[in-house]
Order: sequence, then structure tokens, then C-alpha cells
Amino acid sequence: MNRLAQHTLLISHLLCLVIVLLTSMPALQSPRLEADDYRYIHHIRQVEAGRMDLAEATVVENRWDHLWFMQEEGKVRFFRPTVIASYALDLKAWGGRYPLGLTVSNVWIHLLCCWLVGFILHRVIGAGWAAVGGAVIFASLAAHSECIWYIAGRTDSLAALGFLSAWALHLSGRRWSALPFFVFGLVTKELVIVAPVIFAAYDGWINRRRPDGKLYSAYGAAALLVLAIKHIALGGAGSDFVYPYLISPLRPEFPQHLWLQLRSYAGNLMAAEVTVPFADAATVSAIHHPVFPILGILLLLLVVWSFRKDRRLWLLLLAGFLTWLPTSFVYLSERYLYLPSAAFAGLLALAFSRDSKGWKSWSVGLLFIFALFQASRLYRRHHAIAGQPGSVAEMIRQVEPVRPELDGADRLLLVNLPGQFVRAQFVQDIFRVVLNDPELEVTVLTMMPGQNGTLWKPGDAYPVMGAGVQVQAAKPDRLLLTGRVVGIGQPPHTVQEPGLKAFAWVPLDAGTSRTDLFTIEVLGGTPAGATGLDFNFFQPLENAAVLIWRADCIDLNAHPWDRRAGAEVSVQRF
Repeated sequence: MNRLAQHTLLISHLLCLVIVLLTSMPALQSPRLEADDYRYIHHIRQVEAGRMDLAEATVVENRWDHLWFMQEEGKVRFFRPTVIASYALDLKAWGGRYPLGLTVSNVWIHLLCCWLVGFILHRVIGAGWAAVGGAVIFASLAAHSECIWYIAGRTDSLAALGFLSAWALHLSGRRWSALPFFVFGLVTKELVIVAPVIFAAYDGWINRRRPDGKLYSAYGAAALLVLAIKHIALGGAGSDFVYPYLISPLRPEFPQHLWLQLRSYAGNLMAAEVTVPFADAATVSAIHHPVFPILGILLLLLVVWSFRKDRRLWLLLLAGFLTWLPTSFVYLSERYLYLPSAAFAGLLALAFSRDSKGWKSWSVGLLFIFALFQASRLYRRHHAIAGQPGSVAEMIRQVEPVRPELDGADRLLLVNLPGQFVRAQFVQDIFRVVLNDPELEVTVLTMMPGQNGTLWKPGDAYPVMGAGVQVQAAKPDRLLLTGRVVGIGQPPHTVQEPGLKAFAWVPLDAGTSRTDLFTIEVLGGTPAGATGLDFNFFQPLENAAVLIWRADCIDLNAHPWDRRAGAEVSVQRF
């Protein structure tokens, strides 16, 4: 065992390799793309078609201003040149098999981060089995699922790759060589800006040397330069605090948001509970057991008390806190745990290290048992995701039978689009990529009601899933959408719901609304939503095609997502 201990870094790398490959295998066997992946691909295709310059392509934006039923003027914008470049390289290298290539890159990025965490723990904690256990835990955490199967999740793992590479070089004494990797990470995501603070803390607390003034001045200059480039690329306008994407610390909901983060993230790291994006209090209460944040705080206090004189403890706590802090005002998401979880793995390794007072060497085995538990949950998540086609793939599959009917159309009008607002944001990008038409105009007229998962009970009004929507072209520039009665004694079918949780939608009883393309008049409705909409376009709808989704409503007790999967698409042409 002593001889093996001399090679623990190599053993750590090999174990991480095995764990990453095994837990990622389902994702590699069934790669999938989500709605915002098509945004990146669309930017690349637009650059290739000469319709977008490189500077414009580096900026990604979540927009709602093209959806008439949204009333949100704020913008959520990001500067992501390295992410765009990574997608472009994968598309170039893999050709038509780019979904697999994108997933392979995500797995490779994660593996590199695992190796770097192993190296860092061997330097900070010390060579030995505790450091191996910490690296294995990082490789196994179920919280990393979103950075593996979800291609756009590489934003966080790619930023972590720059951060961890810079930290590893700093620890190895090549401090100036770390600077370019810091810049790479910072260009990828802004949270990497905290890295020099952690490096300086290591210099002063652990290495007992005065921080190099010239080096940290260079870090400051590099950060200012990156932020200036970002400011220029964003046209001087960054992200607004659009709730619930970004929750301003000044909002009364912010303290509750922090509690939801603590409860969800503690349950995720300690018990592999799933963190649902945009989860509210009700969702968090339904998914996460309240014992885990309490248990996590108690364990943290125990470790702090036991190692309060150990400067390595304070370094790891600082790293965990600072890498979480920039995401504290962002919606809940597993991928925001990626960098903080490196500190979490380090704290566990420190608590169970061989030379820790009060612990026996055999207790390191607890680290590997915990890692095995996390790895099994990570594999199960990937296996479950691999068994689902994904909402975007589902939509594309539904459109495929009518694809020949879309030939020659220069505008698509989508009626009863399945899904929620996220798909509506990116649906033009999706159709432009799938139909290989970089100039195609796509407009969402209505979205499929009944997406909240409510089950039908006898005596309730029939749930609406779009089975009764009717489309009539009254004139070359006018379109009527009406809902039929789906059951005796029931009101007409709803064609558009009045709102969506946490986002401000235009009230459907507001009479007439106006966009750059058309005016909309609400012809009728109930508290459940509009039953008739009149669209008057400012230009004739020549060469336009209307795609209409009609969902199966036979089994009223089926989950709406299941019924939505059976939706069929028809096309009307002008």
C-alpha cells in the first residue's frame, strides 16, 4: 500500500477516467440537443452564410420581444466567444454527426477538469488516498450531469477548465503561465474573475509568501481588458435583472431565493437530489428533503471546528464561497455547482485525510463509498435522459412527416407550439438549422395550453391540449384562430393561456395588441384563456406556411407531456 501511495496521482487519474467513461456512456450512446444548443449552431451557420459577423456571433441573448404574448422588455445577454468557438470546432470536426461530437467534447472537458482537481488536491491536501478520494468524488458527483449531457452546460465546465488549469499551474510554481488560462476562463464565463483572490490566498496562507505585486497587477489588467471587450461586444448594454433568470438582491424574493439555493444545492451534493432549473418554493419542497441543508450545515460546522487551525480549510471554504457567489442571484441550476463542487470534494478529502487528528486511515473508505453512491446516481440520470428523446427532438420528429409541404415557404407561422417559453425563444434558430434555411422567418402565434401537469378529475373541465384549435385564413393578410367545444357542457377550447408562472404575459382581455408584424384582437375567452384570436398582418402572407399542432386528448388522466408527445402536425399554405 505504501508503494501504491507513491503513485496516487496516477491512480487518481485512472480512476477518474474509468468513472467518467462509465457514467457518461448513456449520454454518448444517445446524444441530444436542447433548444439553446441550436442558438449556438444557428450563430455559426449565420456566420458561414455571411449574415452575421464574428463579433455579433459571440453574443448570445435570451429574447422575448418577438413573442407578442410576452411583456418583458428586459434583456438577458452574454458574451460567450469560447463557447461559440468550441461548437464551431465540433461542427467542423464531426460533420453530420455533430450531436455525438458535441457530447464527446463535453465528456472530455469534464474529464480534464477531474484530472486537474486531482492534481490540485494532491498539492493542497497532500499526496495520498484522501486526495484520490476527493478527485473521485468530483468525477462522480451527480450534480455534474447537466455539464455532461446538456451541451450548452459546457459554459460552466469550459470556464472551470480555464480556472482549474490556471490554479494547477499556480500551484506548480508556473504562476505567469497561469495567466492565459485565467483569461480563457474569464472570456468563457465571468465567475472566473474570483480566481486571483484564491491564488493570492494560497500564496499568503499556505505557501507563506508575499503575493507577487506584478503578477496580480497583470491579473487585474487582464480582467479589465476582458471586461472592456465584453462591454464593447455587448454594445454597452449587458443583462437586465429579468426575473426569474436573474434575481436582484434588492428584490424582496432574494432571501427566499438564497434559501432555495441552499436547500436544493445541499440536497444535490449530499444526496444526489435533482436541482430543477427555475424551481420555485413549491418545486423545491416537493423534490428536496429539508434534512439535508440542516445536516450539511452541521457537518460543515463540525469540519470547521475540527480543522479551524488548518489554513487549507479556510482556503477551500474561500474557493467554494467565491465560486458560488457570482451565481447567487441566478436561477437554480445544477451546472452552477460545477466549480463550487471542487471545493466541496476538497473539504471531504481534508476531513478524511490520513494525517487528520481524530480520524483513522480506514475512514478514507467512506469517501469511496460516497463516490460510488454518487456515481451510481450520475449513471442513472444519464440512463434516464438517454431514454427520452428530448422535447426539441420530439418537435422535430412531429414536423418531419409534413416537411415536404414546407418547400418554398419563406415564413412559418406556428400555432399551438408545444412546450413552454424556452422553446419559443429559440424556435426560429431550431427551424433554420433543421431545415437548412438561414433566412427563414418563424413566428409563434400561440403556444399549446395545459403544460402545467394538472391531472383531470371527474367533474373538472376537460384539460386543453390543443386538440380543438381551428385555423381559418379570412383574407390574404388575416388569420383567425378559434377553439371548438371539446365536451358537452364545456366551454370552447382554449387556444392561448393568459400567463406563465414568473413571467409577465400580456393579458388576453386587453383587447387589441400590436407587434411589428400584425395586430391581435381577442375575440373571446374565459379565465382559463383566449378561445378566439384574430391576427391582422401588415403584409400579405405570400409563401407562408402555418404549422398546427394537435395533441391527443383521449386519455384525460395522462400527463400533458405524455399527451403532447402524441401530437400531430398539419400544414396550411397561403
